[in-house]
Amino acid sequence: MTRAHNDDWASDAKRLKLVREAHDLTTADAAKLAGVTVRTWLLWESGKRGPRGSKELIRFCDGLDISLSWLFMNETYEQSLARCGEQMEKLAPGWMEARHREVVARHLARADAASAFRRADH
Repeated sequence: MTRAHNDDWASDAKRLKLVREAHDLTTADAAKLAGVTVRTWLLWESGKRGPRGSKELIRFCDGLDISLSWLFMNETYEQSLARCGEQMEKLAPGWMEARHREVVARHLARADAASAFRRADH
């Protein structure tokens, strides 16, 4: 891993720790969700080493029911969908036909319901 990668990971490591603490997880709990050792998790959180791939972080996010976009960019599911839709529209104008818009609308409705449930739960 290069020095630049370590510097880039340092800010992500802080966010990773904040998210773990916000979910009241121990480092052992977080490591188990990600499928890594506690030592590896501690190296990630300290910023000394970052993940080699996204597989472990995806497992961690799935266990907390959050997205990678939210984890690292504090982006909601709705914002992530909108951003992806905008980029797809730039790459392939007209790609979002009516049936695709319906699928996106269903996902957004589900996300709204999940957000409302989470707000009511806290």
